[in-house]
Amino acid sequence: MELHAYYLDFHAPLHIGVEGIGQESVETAVRSDTLWGAIVQCWGMLFDEPPEKLCKRSPFRVSSCFPFVAGQMFFPVPVGALDLLMQSEKNFSRMKRIKKIAYLSYSLFCRVLQGETLTAPDLGPTRSCWPPLRLSDEKANGKSRAELPSQTGEVEADFFKTSQRPRLEIDRLYDGSREGQFFYCTDQHFAPKSGLFFLAEFDDVQTLPHFEASLRLLADSG
Repeated sequence: MELHAYYLDFHAPLHIGVEGIGQESVETAVRSDTLWGAIVQCWGMLFDEPPEKLCKRSPFRVSSCFPFVAGQMFFPVPVGALDLLMQSEKNFSRMKRIKKIAYLSYSLFCRVLQGETLTAPDLGPTRSCWPPLRLSDEKANGKSRAELPSQTGEVEADFFKTSQRPRLEIDRLYDGSREGQFFYCTDQHFAPKSGLFFLAEFDDVQTLPHFEASLRLLADSG
């Protein structure tokens, strides 16, 4: 099985909405069915091929979109991969932080797939997991944060920031704003050399140019 990795470098804010009421909450990843549907829609606009055919037998498969930070890929934590670490951890504050870890670096992800058990020092260095496990925030043997050894690693800023914009609901019938229908929309701004990536698999080499043309159209149309 040959997989192709595609990096999505966003030059404008992105809103990955969460199902439900309101536009304030956002997700950190684009689901695979959302991405697949968007590409199929662009495919139908470019090529004379009925969407029903693509839906019945898709010539490509895509993963969800995961973060890449400073050019490094991060993958979702496999189910149960950190359970032993959680059980052995005595520091309750650190235990809660380990529980929140959603992504592992590519190197740590491969180690987990090979059956290795990760330790807290494995997760401590910069760019090993996201959200970062801030080992330097804890006190050790009565020492303050400033006195902790440097090998714990410094934590970099998150790979994206969010901002909220005030918006007005638009009346689709009369093409004007609705009085009093005020809400906020949250946008994500990615750090330099950071964004989202996904993996794709194709049935044959003829599918690749059609897929990439559809992906370019999706990028241009937003």
